[in-house]
Amino acid sequence: MHVFIRFTFIAVVLAAFANAEAGQAIPNNVGDSGANTEEQKITYKRRAGPVPQFPRKALDAKIKKAEVLVRFSITPKGVTKGCEILEVSRSGYGFEEETCRVVKYTLYTPPKDQAGNIVEVKVVELRFDYKL
Repeated sequence: MHVFIRFTFIAVVLAAFANAEAGQAIPNNVGDSGANTEEQKITYKRRAGPVPQFPRKALDAKIKKAEVLVRFSITPKGVTKGCEILEVSRSGYGFEEETCRVVKYTLYTPPKDQAGNIVEVKVVELRFDYKL
């Protein structure tokens, strides 16, 4: 049996300072009072990590697909931090736990801003589409 799982980045990825809220545009100059609301472009790539598995509980319940929206951060070393489930289409069948397991053990290249400086990415939203 093959399991198809697609990852989709669905939100603008922002280099944020600690009090930034999800979806908020972050000023280019962190010392700014917020007058400049131009978003920074951050680059990073998935380097290594586990392949998501379709949860056994869902297989036993004959569930064929589910979607999970998750939010996390990427540290300057490329390590993920946090795992907040924002939406799940089939709750209680293990999709949330599997998604957080994958997020926790995935490594990324160190995120860099347009100037090439390594930064922390405070808000990453990623959609997992689980399909049999």
